[in-house]
Amino acid sequence: MENPGLGEGDVVELRHTDVSCADQARLVVKGIEVRTELFSSCLTATRVR
Repeated sequence: MENPGLGEGDVVELRHTDVSCADQARLVVKGIEVRTELFSSCLTATRVR
């Protein structure tokens, strides 16, 4: 997750990868837009019902 080439405003496509939910959250905190599967388990785990 340490990539100096990624920063605020960047978009990463993580469909069909094994990137953990925690690592995805770290990217979002850095201002990086993370795109995953429509029904990502990371999204459903944090969804407010």
